Amino acid sequence: MEMKDLSGAHLTNANLSGANLTLANLTLANLTLADLKDAIWMGTSCPDATNSDANGGTCCGHFNGAVPSAGCDQAPVALCGSE
Repeated sequence: MEMKDLSGAHLTNANLSGANLTLANLTLANLTLADLKDAIWMGTSCPDATNSDANGGTCCGHFNGAVPSAGCDQAPVALCGSE
């Protein structure tokens, strides 16, 4: 999934495990309960309009209050989805 415009998308409960979110625009996307384990964040516009590169290579912690089901709760913010 590269260079996709997912701004404002409703991705509640989406299985994005291992998704390549390089250059994706997730601004204002709803990622509540989405599975983000091992997602690849590079140049990704996060839901809060910050950039994953400026956030330590992740959008974890930048979901406008949405809480994913997996991928951000098991590792430090800079290592989102890593085991």
